[in-house]
Amino acid sequence: MIFYEVFTAMHIIIPSEIHRLHQPPQGYVTFFKEQIIDNLRFSIHPFFSGVSRYFHIFLCQLTSNFIRILCGFVFICRLCDIRSTPRLFHYFFTSRRQSEGL
Repeated sequence: MIFYEVFTAMHIIIPSEIHRLHQPPQGYVTFFKEQIIDNLRFSIHPFFSGVSRYFHIFLCQLTSNFIRILCGFVFICRLCDIRSTPRLFHYFFTSRRQSEGL
């Protein structure tokens, strides 16, 4: 059995039918269990927030593969002693929307 630690300073709520992905209750942020399982951790690295603002996407919209790519990018940048920035990330990677029906 796998357990995930949640810091006591965090308050987790289970969404109800009135909550929407892009409009969580005031003071809350939406994340999925799969994102936590795939290594998204709190507090969130500033690079993740920067990528979210740079690409104009909500953090909750990051897919598992994208989270892994971001983690790998931060790791490689640290290894090479390079500052990880959204602009540098965009130089190496391009995001695109999937076509309908895929």
